[in-house]
Amino acid sequence: MINPDFNIRLKREAKTSLQVFKDQSILRRRFGDDAVKLYDMIIGGKTAAELMKELSMSENRFVEILEFMNNNGMVSVVQEPRAAAPPAPPSPPSKPAPADEELPPEEKEEAPEPEEEAISPLPRRRAAEISPDRLSPLEKILFDKYGEVGVQVYNLIDGEKTAEEILHELGISEAKLVEILEFMDEKGIIKLERPAPPEEEEEEAQEEEPPAREPRFKPFIEEEPEAKPFVYQPPKPKEKEKPIEEKIKEEASLLEKEIVMVDVPQFSNLSLAQRAFLFAELSTKFDKKTRELFNLVDGKRDFVELAIATGMSLAEIDLVMAHFGKKGFLTFQQLSREEIKKKYGEDGFAIYKRYGRDGLLLYEMIGKEASLKDIILKSKLEVDRAIEILIFIHKVLGLDVPIDRGLIYRQLGIKK
Repeated sequence: MINPDFNIRLKREAKTSLQVFKDQSILRRRFGDDAVKLYDMIIGGKTAAELMKELSMSENRFVEILEFMNNNGMVSVVQEPRAAAPPAPPSPPSKPAPADEELPPEEKEEAPEPEEEAISPLPRRRAAEISPDRLSPLEKILFDKYGEVGVQVYNLIDGEKTAEEILHELGISEAKLVEILEFMDEKGIIKLERPAPPEEEEEEAQEEEPPAREPRFKPFIEEEPEAKPFVYQPPKPKEKEKPIEEKIKEEASLLEKEIVMVDVPQFSNLSLAQRAFLFAELSTKFDKKTRELFNLVDGKRDFVELAIATGMSLAEIDLVMAHFGKKGFLTFQQLSREEIKKKYGEDGFAIYKRYGRDGLLLYEMIGKEASLKDIILKSKLEVDRAIEILIFIHKVLGLDVPIDRGLIYRQLGIKK
């Protein structure tokens, strides 16, 4: 039972946004929207008394809802050190109230609140006839399991719609939606956002921001990789600057995990003196591969194509290009989403949206190398990340042959 001391602070126990949606659905069916509002406001920052006052809710109803949430594992009390309260003075004997005297407001029988008008759901989404032949591999998985409704739920998950909005638009039951969402989460088709950590929750509570909307669900392959500008970050100044090749070796690992967009390098309008300086620096400070790299720069080939053609890692190309870009010898044009789709196809675009150019590099190497081991070694990506990307590529391409992580680790001589 919830502690009657209303100075307690509460926290929600839901670990995923899907569980938050389930709790909200149960509370809405049992108590109505005011119970959902109370649940949404429980973020660990306000006391029970403050919540009850803000909601203008009667004490009896407030305690009833809290007890239900506590008994069903939806909330728990935040343990805080508390000072011992001084003993309360003895209360004077109560006098009987006259029969016709009006009872205090708290003793009045609470009048039943008028029921809110039922909100008519949005009209059901009219589904066009779905042809299995035109579905992507992920949509086929959902179609085989749930039919057209599974594909419709997937297509409505855009990172903006709430679960409730999807319910209204499709007109399906909550149980069916939860089943489909859990299946997609289990298969890695979508990811469910986690609640903010306690530190962030406390900051939000202090700012007294209004409760957030209901949880949203994001499709895995519909994510846009974080756009990170192609800017060279020089090392901290030292007494003696290291040679450029040594800096490339030391800093290559720092860029290996970066998910960046795809750039196309091209030469600036160079004067004769600048061309001579560029040729001299390439000849004296860089190896043969780097000189071959610059011979391939034509304003059409992007970083992925240059990496495959030269055998250099994307991180090595980044640092070399940034060095000469900083001197004004090169400029860079970032490929748009439509250009990526046109150049690498629908499957390549889906992989790019999840893993950026790293995903495109491995996707383009499939079929060009003899084995997965060769692909991983020649890509020069971190092994765990490369295997993760290859597994995702298999899903997108609809390949039935599973990837044996253990076998790849053994082939690479790695113990896991």
